[in-house]
Amino acid sequence: MSLAQRVEIESSGVINAPVAKIWDLVRDFHNVSRWHSDVAESRIESGSGREAGAVRAIRLRNGMALREQLLAISSDDHFYKYSVIESPLPIRAHESVVRLAGRGPSQTEVTWIAQFEVIQGDPSSLAATVKAGVIDLGIEGLRRAAEEMG
Repeated sequence: MSLAQRVEIESSGVINAPVAKIWDLVRDFHNVSRWHSDVAESRIESGSGREAGAVRAIRLRNGMALREQLLAISSDDHFYKYSVIESPLPIRAHESVVRLAGRGPSQTEVTWIAQFEVIQGDPSSLAATVKAGVIDLGIEGLRRAAEEMG
């Protein structure tokens, strides 16, 4: 019998750049290594990096390998949803949504929500690790990438 516990993590931040500029960075599922500082490599294994169904393989800086699938994407609504489909982490049934919202002509609010079941270990500890090491680091990476683009 499984004692998996479902967790949800949400974080957001405001970036001083127009929503179109931030969307240009995130809309290609392959581009995650351009803006997320923990992603050393990313490659599309199947599909297009801009259409639902695409699968990407990523390698983190610590050597951990993951595979993720793009579940939905909307350029009109500036969001994408993806799932971790292979990972050494003790999780299953993962879904994350990265959503952008313009805050006037020169700011963008980034909201990142992750949900998954923890199948082993302390759910609170794993949730805190994912929030700090994936979500918050990703939002900060988008901020830095936008600044570098000028």
